[in-house]
Amino acid sequence: MSSAQSLGITSQAPDKLVEVTVGKTPYDCTWRLDRQILCKKSVFFRTALDGRFKEAHDNCVLLPENDVHVFEFFLDWLAEGSSALSKVLPSDCDTLLPQIWVFGEKVGAKSFQNAAMEALLKRYNGERRGTPPTQQELTFVYANTLNDSRLCHVYDYIVRFHAASAARRLKKAWEWDLAACRRRVDSMFKHAEALRYMETEG
Repeated sequence: MSSAQSLGITSQAPDKLVEVTVGKTPYDCTWRLDRQILCKKSVFFRTALDGRFKEAHDNCVLLPENDVHVFEFFLDWLAEGSSALSKVLPSDCDTLLPQIWVFGEKVGAKSFQNAAMEALLKRYNGERRGTPPTQQELTFVYANTLNDSRLCHVYDYIVRFHAASAARRLKKAWEWDLAACRRRVDSMFKHAEALRYMETEG
């Protein structure tokens, strides 16, 4: 059974389904999803579909700025829970788990964010242990999160954890603007919350 089927997408009455389109033409995808499940798991969908917004009237939600692949993981998570993110492979894009966390923040799905964080920390305590984040990964995180976000704190700590090698890369191989990424390398040890997350997964 596919995730779509396990969400009841093909069995619900039309008035209980909502059309969700993700991505930009011609690469967009559209799903007809269980309205109640979306509203239960996501503050964004609950607000959009249970209020007086256009989405509630049209029974349609457009997410043109979001990634189809990330949304598919969201659907898998709705159907399967946290285990869905075990499908993220080492060969996948470095930014995939951060993208999943950021999407969870956008749609107000904290449990989805927690699942992404758990998978991320397991990765950095597993196959990525001893390896600092890539330039692409850090640039995405710092460009798409607030300074005091949980994800930003954790990446601060990971970079600080790899201070010696990361410092060399930042000066040589990683030619990017630290100020533009809002870095605070000297204050990274202040993030006790991030340290706790790392220690509990170690």
